[in-house]
Amino acid sequence: NPGNYDFTWPSQDDKVYDLVSFTDLSTPPANWNIWDTLYQAIDTTGPTHTLENVYGGGETKRFFSVIERDP
Repeated sequence: NPGNYDFTWPSQDDKVYDLVSFTDLSTPPANWNIWDTLYQAIDTTGPTHTLENVYGGGETKRFFSVIERDP
């Protein structure tokens, strides 16, 4: 169902994270678009990180992934 979502993932202090999204799984997540500039280069601390109340876009089918990368 369309709505808002919470995402939690294991994180590392020396990495940043991008929340990406796409409407189907035919393309690998590494090629998906950044969901919103608010969710680009997320800097984390601690062993886990949570994004809360992320707008889901209203589509009936949408996939999300968190991509880890070097800053």
